[in-house]
Formats: sequence, C-alpha cells, structure tokens
Amino acid sequence: WLKLRLDNLLLPMMRKHGVSMWIVVNEEFHPDAVTESIVPPVPMVGRRDFFIFFDNGAKLERFAVVRYEEEQLKKFYTVISPPRDKTAETILKIVNERKPKTIALNYGYGRGQTDGITHDAYKFLAETLGKEHESRFVSAGNLVTDFLDTRLAEEHKHYLAAITVTDILT
Repeated sequence: WLKLRLDNLLLPMMRKHGVSMWIVVNEEFHPDAVTESIVPPVPMVGRRDFFIFFDNGAKLERFAVVRYEEEQLKKFYTVISPPRDKTAETILKIVNERKPKTIALNYGYGRGQTDGITHDAYKFLAETLGKEHESRFVSAGNLVTDFLDTRLAEEHKHYLAAITVTDILT
C-alpha cells in the first residue's frame, strides 16, 4: 500500500495544496508522526533523516537522505547516505538543482500529526538552505491531513476492520 499511496496519492495532493517540495525530518528519539505513513518500518534512525518529495512536473521524485542505508527504503526512494559532515551539502544540492517554488515542512497547522519538525531541525534546514529557500518554507499541514485521512480502495476494508477492533477495545 505504501508504494500505491506514494505513486498515486501524494503527487496530486501536493499539486492540490501548492506544494512543489515536501521535506519530512525524522529525528532519533523524536520521530515525526508522518514518518510511519511515508516509509516502511526501519530499524534504525540516524541523528536526523530527511525524506524529500519533489514534483518535477512529470512525476514525483523521492529521496531518502539517511545516515544508515536500509534495503527497505530502496524500494520506495532514491537513497542517499552521505557522511555525517556532508548531509547539509547533500540536501542543499538536491534543493538547488530542483529550485522548488515552495518547500513544505511539518509545522504550523495546530494538529499533532502535522507539527512534527523540531525547532532544531527547522534551524538546520534554514541555515543549510539559506534565506532564499527559507523564504519558500510553508506549512505542510493541509497536505499531511489530506494524505493521512485518505484511504486507497485496497485499504478500505482493512481500515474499517481496524476501526471496529478499536471501537471494541475502547
């Protein structure tokens, strides 16, 4: 389902919400709530892992800039595992080559699932990308809400079963 969701849902939703690039930052000991919906289960998180989605006009490009390469990620992302001191340079290169009009980050929407970026991670991106790119930062709140609230037809019966079990347990 992850492949179907990333292949079929995310790009139209990014366009609907005016997002040309979306960066999700997942930190060790502080996972972004969105991460479990955009990546397969990974056993190890680096100090800070970045999942970058870019609408290139024809398709959705997906990058995982991670400290530890995981085979599972390679099924869904172009995986880049730079040395720790090259992470910022790698992210800047991806952004500079693509020149996004907007860069959505998970902040400023008022729901826990949409406010996953820490102040430290925001500062890292702002310093790494510079003032010009920082001026393009926007909230990913509407995109995140839409993506997490939408079910594929293939998911529907399983989602209903999960809701029923949850109701019984609570």
